[in-house]
Amino acid sequence: MAATMRECKTIIAIDRTDSRLGLAKSIGATHTINTFDPTIDIVAEVLKITEGRGVHTSLDTTGVELLARQSWQFVRRHGKILQVGIASPEATWGVSMADHMNSGKQIIGVQGDSKS
Repeated sequence: MAATMRECKTIIAIDRTDSRLGLAKSIGATHTINTFDPTIDIVAEVLKITEGRGVHTSLDTTGVELLARQSWQFVRRHGKILQVGIASPEATWGVSMADHMNSGKQIIGVQGDSKS
C-alpha cells in the first residue's frame, strides 16, 4: 500500500499463497510471483519484470533465509534491502565483502516497535 501511495510504477508481490497475492493486487501490486511452484526462478522473474534492471527496494517480511539471499540478486546496484522478518541466528547473507562494497547495495535491518 505504501508503494502505491508513493506512486511506484512497478510493485512486485512475492508469496506462496494465492489469497495473499490477490490482496496485494487489490492494494496496488502490479505483478505477483507465486513461490509455491518450486520450478519458479524468483530472481529471473523479478529481473524479467524489471527488464534486467532489478528493483530499487526489496522489503522482506518472511525471514526465510533463501528469499533474503535472493533479494540480494534481484536488487539493482545502489538498491536497498529492508529486512523485517528475522531468520535463525545462524542465517547469513553469504555475500562477499568485495561484492557488497562494489554493489553499493544497502542491507537494512528493520525492527518494528510498538507502543501501547
